[in-house]
Amino acid sequence: MVTNFEHETQELNNYEFFTVLPYVEKWLEGATITRKILSSNKIITSLKAVGHKIDPARLRKIIHNIRVIGKVKNLVADSRGYYVTNDQEVLLKYIQSLQERTDSIQEVREAMMEQYKE
Repeated sequence: MVTNFEHETQELNNYEFFTVLPYVEKWLEGATITRKILSSNKIITSLKAVGHKIDPARLRKIIHNIRVIGKVKNLVADSRGYYVTNDQEVLLKYIQSLQERTDSIQEVREAMMEQYKE
């Protein structure tokens, strides 16, 4: 869990893992750049249509689990939404984007540590 974001980052409960995650996994497996990119709103709306209510933060946690466990290989995201790709250039750009976000967070952390010490 992440401090100050305990609800959003807590481990998936049984309902989320065994009921909601399989729906999301199935939809994401069919999401390719040439077929269909799925936005978070589209996924949440689709879940609601089949009787499952989930908020955006918990959806991100579900997708995090899908990626970390490796249930949907090569699942990337951009400003349009989530999709699966085997395009090496797209995969490398996504990995680069992850590193840039990590670096940005680290930069803020270091600045906050300096401010804390003052």
